[in-house]
Amino acid sequence: MSKANHDVADDYRPQLVQVGRRMRRRREALGLGTVQLGEKAGLSHSYISRLERGLIPRPTLPELSAVARALEMPEQALLYGEMAEDDEAGVRQILRNPELQAAFGAIADGVEWAHPDDRKFLIASLQALAERSNAITLAGKPDNE
Repeated sequence: MSKANHDVADDYRPQLVQVGRRMRRRREALGLGTVQLGEKAGLSHSYISRLERGLIPRPTLPELSAVARALEMPEQALLYGEMAEDDEAGVRQILRNPELQAAFGAIADGVEWAHPDDRKFLIASLQALAERSNAITLAGKPDNE
């Protein structure tokens, strides 16, 4: 593996480790061993073991989909974790508003590439807007009315 490719894989290692932890927790909750999970997913048990330890630098979407199906869980839950009910309600609210959906989709697509200072600014701005929105909701009307 070239140094450039190795660096890219290292950038995603924390996410790969998290996916692996979710895999292992779910597999153990289902009472499956790596051999059984591998058979259900159509992958070798050693590959499953390496996935669980975050040692596969570029698992493919078909492989991860097969693992999610074998673990009887949504692909999104495997990749990103389960959402709390409050989080799901917030996502549903965003999805009901096409303008918010487009804006947050664009932010989500580019945020990992943004400069850390830009990410901090974005989060601080969103938090300030959320606080203002909450205050307006509690008061029943905007300040400028």
